[in-house]
Amino acid sequence: MSNSSPARAAAAAPLTASPKRENGYSVGPATQLIIKDVGEIHSRLLDHRPIIQGETRYFVKEFEEKRGHREMRVLENVKNSVSETNGHVLPRCADVMQDQFGLVLKSCKSFLSPGNT
Repeated sequence: MSNSSPARAAAAAPLTASPKRENGYSVGPATQLIIKDVGEIHSRLLDHRPIIQGETRYFVKEFEEKRGHREMRVLENVKNSVSETNGHVLPRCADVMQDQFGLVLKSCKSFLSPGNT
C-alpha cells in the first residue's frame, strides 16, 4: 500500500516561480487535479444557472402553448379601444364639455349675482 495521495504529493511538490500566476508560484499536477475537482463540485452544487435557464425555457414554452396567443388578441383589442377613444370619443366629450361649460358658467354667474342672496 502506497502512502502517496494527491494531497501529500501536492504538499511535497516544490513551488517554483511562474510568471503566469499572481503570487509567482505554480502548482503541481496533483494540485491542479484537486483544483479542477473543486471547481466541478462548486459548479454542480452552487451554479444553478443551467438548471434555471432550462426551467425558464420549459415554463415559457408551456405557458405559450396553453395560453395560445390569447394575450396578443387582448392587446390588439385594447389598442383598438384606445384608438377609437382617441379618435372619436375624446373629441366628442371635449365638444360636449365645452358646450356645457358655458351653461354652467352662466348658472354660476346668475347664482352669485347680488339679487340671489
